[in-house]
Amino acid sequence: MLFEYEITIPANTPEKNPKRQRLELTRGVVKKLGIFFPFGCLGLVKCRIKWGEHQIFPRNLGGFVRGNDETIDAEYFLYLDTEPYELVFEGWSEDEVYDHTVSVRINVIPLWALYPFSMQMYEMIQKEVV
Repeated sequence: MLFEYEITIPANTPEKNPKRQRLELTRGVVKKLGIFFPFGCLGLVKCRIKWGEHQIFPRNLGGFVRGNDETIDAEYFLYLDTEPYELVFEGWSEDEVYDHTVSVRINVIPLWALYPFSMQMYEMIQKEVV
């Protein structure tokens, strides 16, 4: 399941007070996470994603990703099995004039896909056959 969030970061947003947004997901495993920076960001927009208080994207504590007309992404195996099923986006901008909108894309696979011979998978197949 693909989740996508468009997030606008106002000009002059400082790192000490970043734009924060909850990224609501569903129970499952985060397999891929990425942020698209449209043309014009010029490396001035910096972002990170956290799971609770733990920074997961990029993994290095205090790090951030930035770009210009490119997607920065990474493969994951983040098991979301307890509520809330969410991540938190943080972004700030050194651009003094323009707001910038980035696209956060998260691919989550359902838990039954990890266990193809599980009871849940069996029940799904039975519904298809009938």
